[in-house]
Amino acid sequence: MPLYRQIKDRINRDIEDGAWEPGDSVPSGPELSKRYDVSVTTVRRAMEELMNEGVLVAVQGKGTFVARPKVSIKIPHFRGLTKDMILRGHVPETKLVGEGIVPAGSIVAKALRVDVGYRVSYCERLRLADGEPILFEISYLDPKRFPGLELPKRGHQSLRRLWAGIWG
Repeated sequence: MPLYRQIKDRINRDIEDGAWEPGDSVPSGPELSKRYDVSVTTVRRAMEELMNEGVLVAVQGKGTFVARPKVSIKIPHFRGLTKDMILRGHVPETKLVGEGIVPAGSIVAKALRVDVGYRVSYCERLRLADGEPILFEISYLDPKRFPGLELPKRGHQSLRRLWAGIWG
């Protein structure tokens, strides 16, 4: 195995073992080269790969930090974002960013099979897990197809639950 991959694995192990927590600063390339007894070039290549994989993040002028773990969802087993986040031990949150009635642009009109300019309901929501943004969601609805249905405006109101109520 190439030396830089061995160093990459050691840095990963150090993170997994709790030497550095998410958000912690990682020692500089020269410091790590002394710690692992390898060249700075080898350390930099290992760190570059870890940055490409999202394990580390570089902030210009500040240093390199352990990235926060990414939230991932396997679509075939998706239960709805709120429920999925709770089952994974995260605290879900939804913030309403915008809502109203707008004329459909060409993309929305095509997707909803309505004319351009047709008035549709929309809502924009920011979805968070543990206070970290993970999804910006924009939903459009043809109000004539679903009379009386309002898009969620607060909290964890679920679009899936609203749709299930309509479609049985």
